[in-house]
Amino acid sequence: MARTPTPTPAELARTVLAVAGPAGWRLEPSGEVLVAPFVATGGTPLLLVERERTDDLLGRPAVSVTLAPGLGLATVTLVGRPRPPRPHELVGELRAYRHDHAGCGPACGTSGLPVALELVRVAVTRPGERDAVPVAVADLQAARPLEGVLAGYDVARHLNADHTTELLRLAADVTGRDPGELVAAQVAAVSADGVRLTLIDADGVSELDVVFAAPAPTPAALGRELHRLLADPSTHPRD
Repeated sequence: MARTPTPTPAELARTVLAVAGPAGWRLEPSGEVLVAPFVATGGTPLLLVERERTDDLLGRPAVSVTLAPGLGLATVTLVGRPRPPRPHELVGELRAYRHDHAGCGPACGTSGLPVALELVRVAVTRPGERDAVPVAVADLQAARPLEGVLAGYDVARHLNADHTTELLRLAADVTGRDPGELVAAQVAAVSADGVRLTLIDADGVSELDVVFAAPAPTPAALGRELHRLLADPSTHPRD
């Protein structure tokens, strides 16, 4: 699955920041999960923390956050200076989230106060690689999220949650095996070129690439191609 242009490190990082929900945002070195992070226009992260933690964070000279959403996306490390958010940074998504989850308690983070992270250092590690690549803060702020990658991430989460039977059938058809031989098939990554599955059977874990007959250039085309494959696995290209 390598026919699409390789995104820049800044595009990868900006895309990970745009992933909705917590998606693996963790404070370092404690590993504390951030319940509801948001990103203001211009790329400034907004962290929701419990009220008693706000003063603690604002008193630190710097904070490090790791973003590791998985499902084929990069891992991003952010280092920045905590500060109170400016009025224009309180994005509508954050306001709507706090309104919709009022009364949820600590699990939703709505009792917390937003803390802005003035970025000073950014690094991105591509999937399957070990070395982090530095990204200039200005490049991150100028980059736009890759809509196709975001769509693929959302599709992967949807398929893993709601289409487990169809994924098993697809994996069995592509490999020529009986579905009963497979314990599970999960989406590891989705791109415009196809889908990567993680297969679990009696022998362990393996990966399988299912390539589309032609790239899906838009999120709508990606959804159509994947649903076509799941509805009729025999339509995938044969070698």
